[in-house]
Amino acid sequence: LEVDTRPPTLRLEGPREGSVVTRAEVIIGVMTDEPVVCVWVDDFIADPDGARHIRPIVLEEGENTIRVKGMDLAGNVRSGMLNLTLDTIPPQITVDTPVDGYLAKNSTIAVSGMVTDSEQFWVDGRMYPGQGDFEVVVSLTETSPQGRCNIVLVEAEDEAGNTAEVVLRVDKDSWAPLMHIDVPEDPLDATYFILRADLTDTWGISHVVVEGTRYPWNGDDNLTLVFPLQYSENSFHVKAVDLAGNEVEQVVIVQRAEPEVEEDPSVTLGMVGIMTAMVVVGLLTSLGVSYFYMHLKRE
Repeated sequence: LEVDTRPPTLRLEGPREGSVVTRAEVIIGVMTDEPVVCVWVDDFIADPDGARHIRPIVLEEGENTIRVKGMDLAGNVRSGMLNLTLDTIPPQITVDTPVDGYLAKNSTIAVSGMVTDSEQFWVDGRMYPGQGDFEVVVSLTETSPQGRCNIVLVEAEDEAGNTAEVVLRVDKDSWAPLMHIDVPEDPLDATYFILRADLTDTWGISHVVVEGTRYPWNGDDNLTLVFPLQYSENSFHVKAVDLAGNEVEQVVIVQRAEPEVEEDPSVTLGMVGIMTAMVVVGLLTSLGVSYFYMHLKRE
């Protein structure tokens, strides 16, 4: 009579011990070195499949411990465990600058942010290991509203193979607006000046600043403002800023005509009277001196 006291050997097929998987359902296969009565996977009877027994298991997010047990014909039992981690959550990507749809005026832009729960990540095609904060300078090409924009791609991958990405669309406008202001050549005989600024820009105007005061752009092709004039020279510093921050400036010089001074008739007559009196007094004085001299000569 032979007594069998040795439990069956169990060999697991499927994910390896300590693996990180991204799918919740896994198939656990159990191979034995001898005929068995039953194989259990997490207290569920595994189905025979040729030389092995199989059982699908649904994992929960995070760490999972799967218990496997097999019993041979003699009633000997062998137990084992399989530790798996389910990770279906992709890495987290946060981009601080720039925002999607940003309009830049420079040929480069700093892309900054943070990546968490990643094994490696990429910014504009450049790979960086691990996770954490990042700031990468990316080159831009000139764009137009009707053309293609610059695409900046931030990607990340974790240990399990989950991926995440953020797509940034960035346009570039390095051209300053075109501004034309009609400036009168001759002095104005008026108490005010109407400033008309004709502006053109590919992406649009943000605002206009005149003598330190900001005026929002209304979307038309021109801006009309009225300013009071002082006598003599008046200067107006005009600056237009487009949506990308490009600027154009112009100093406008406007002359206001000096008022004409009208003569007062009473003042004119008074001056004539004074001059006449002075002439009369002069003649009388001359005659008196001549008479006095002749009188002395006779004596």
